[in-house]
Amino acid sequence: ALETYLREQKRWDEDTIGSVDETSTEIVSLLDNPERSTFGCRGLVVGYVQSGKTANMTAVIAKAVDAGYNVIFVLAGLTDKLRQQTQRRLESDIVFLNPTRWHRLTTSDIKGDFQKPAHGGLMFHESRAQLAVIKKNVGPLKKFLETVKDTPAPEIRRLRVLIIDDECDQASVNSASGETDMTKINEKIRE
Repeated sequence: ALETYLREQKRWDEDTIGSVDETSTEIVSLLDNPERSTFGCRGLVVGYVQSGKTANMTAVIAKAVDAGYNVIFVLAGLTDKLRQQTQRRLESDIVFLNPTRWHRLTTSDIKGDFQKPAHGGLMFHESRAQLAVIKKNVGPLKKFLETVKDTPAPEIRRLRVLIIDDECDQASVNSASGETDMTKINEKIRE
């Protein structure tokens, strides 16, 4: 669906689509298999300004969901505007292409940042992937961590989570002055 959207709606040329396909396939091939009972891996993707990072991130998300990941958390910038921008892009490029396959935990509304669900924790959805675009501020990250802690262990074991730190050079890096100190945002991301 994403490839068709890029070709027919955005009118991207075949070379650009091929490049996004190739690089996103390579990145997803380095992720752990979400079908395993326990898994975990870390990676870093670096790109130049205006080099197509968001398009590649979107393709990675779509392919990760196709591979079996069912929860996608994107840590966006520090401001509501940056979070909204990322949310809108992911909605237009993947969520709205197959809306019945997605459950949004955040919205593109200015106040649509992560909120603890009414039922307390995260829940497994059989046929839908969950998406949350979370602002990198202590408040939303704290709500997210509380939600994870309130999720029953049987539900946690059914979740196949991919966390993407978009704008990872912004607030994620521990810039505290002491060797054993942590900034509040860095501490929440580590948790």
